[in-house]
Amino acid sequence: MQAKHVPCIYAYSKIQYGIEVYGSAGIGPIRQTQILQNRVLKILYNKPWLTPTTELHKDLEILMVKDIHALQIAKFAYKYFNNQLPPPFEGYFKLTNENHGHNTRNNTHIHIDRKHSAHSVKTLGAHTFNAIPECIKTSKTLKTFSHKLKVHYNSQY
Repeated sequence: MQAKHVPCIYAYSKIQYGIEVYGSAGIGPIRQTQILQNRVLKILYNKPWLTPTTELHKDLEILMVKDIHALQIAKFAYKYFNNQLPPPFEGYFKLTNENHGHNTRNNTHIHIDRKHSAHSVKTLGAHTFNAIPECIKTSKTLKTFSHKLKVHYNSQY
């Protein structure tokens, strides 16, 4: 992190802790946490209260809460496909080509199992990982993957 982000490290780690769980609980916890994050950023950086949220996050290069959640879920999927998770997660995700024998353009995507809740880590992981550009998915290390994905999310503000 650059020097301009030092005051945010503490707040970021608090938001990040357990976000896979509370972020999957629906839009309410994400929205409430986003409001708190915006307030903290405006106070720490002495920004006017009417500063647009997306402008604030883009200028400070800090992810919004929904993107912190997506990043953590995507990192979980990355670890799965790079054999960096413990044995209980073996077989957690399936690729589309493992589910049927057809050769389709999405056969390297994660199969979305409709029997799970739309907010489950399994379903969110599939949707999130499938939406990531291939050049990011094929990163050699988790650190590189995480950095590229942060840049990708920040570029969308």
